[in-house]
Amino acid sequence: MSLDNEKNILKKKITETEETNSLLALQVKRLLQTEHDLYASQTQIDRQMKLYYDLFETGRFISSCRNKNSIFNKLVYFALYSLEAEKGLVLKNINGINLFRIEACDGFYNDEKVRAENKIYLDTSLLQKLSCKNFSPIVIHGSSNEFKISNETLDINNFVIYPLCSEEKQIEYIIIAGNSEKKAEFHSEITENDIFVSAFGSLILQASDSLKTLAYLEELQMHRNHLESEIRERTKELERSNSILLDEITERKKTEEKLTKALREINTLEGIFPICSNCKNVRDDEGNWKSVEQYISTHSKAEFSHSLCPDCLKKLYPEYAK
Repeated sequence: MSLDNEKNILKKKITETEETNSLLALQVKRLLQTEHDLYASQTQIDRQMKLYYDLFETGRFISSCRNKNSIFNKLVYFALYSLEAEKGLVLKNINGINLFRIEACDGFYNDEKVRAENKIYLDTSLLQKLSCKNFSPIVIHGSSNEFKISNETLDINNFVIYPLCSEEKQIEYIIIAGNSEKKAEFHSEITENDIFVSAFGSLILQASDSLKTLAYLEELQMHRNHLESEIRERTKELERSNSILLDEITERKKTEEKLTKALREINTLEGIFPICSNCKNVRDDEGNWKSVEQYISTHSKAEFSHSLCPDCLKKLYPEYAK
């Protein structure tokens, strides 16, 4: 075999080796990409599993909670630690238009400013857009939308906002979770199709039901307190009436006893008296003869005083008779 043939064979083997190495490198690259994709998918699955667990636990707490402030604080906590938002807050409408008060908030705020500026004015065009979207979220990007909450107190640029309306379709509460423009790189962008936005919406729906339940319970408690107050007043009136009736019954019993006693004394003097036709003594129930004075004194409260009738006076003392 000539030297040129050997060189050609060697070049061919080198070329085949290079092609094999290229294929192996491409396969390794694909494996690394697959591993990276699997890791990203696993991370996403773990994140979603944590979200489902947090959603379940938070929903269970809200459904059983009977304190409005605790419900609001739990929503804000979920926004920060499950949605991974920078800021979360709940606003309450206090003038029926665009003036709101901070009911609950957490995240990266200037606490002193929040305490000092507890009242927040929101853009009326934003409120008009929210008024027909009870429970339906609106995701806002401050860079491309005029609906921007960027005052010094809140400073929120990319956020999701949920309205809670009353039965009269008036906005009562607004729940907001979002990020500021300064810290946007440290937080995931909030988008309309984000599963976390949908999860937060379902949680707010539970919170709305709990708030309605609380309102009904408060109303029932007010009615109960009113009824208990009326019952107490009525009971006092019945007790007073009962006391008056008892006093009247007692007086009537005393009167009846007096009448019974009087009738008994009167009855003892009724009927036929066995009286002597000569000395006029009367025989009692035991067979003893007594003077009329003794018999009447014994069987009644009558008392006697002695005097002389005109006929006896003439007979016994004619000198004193007229």
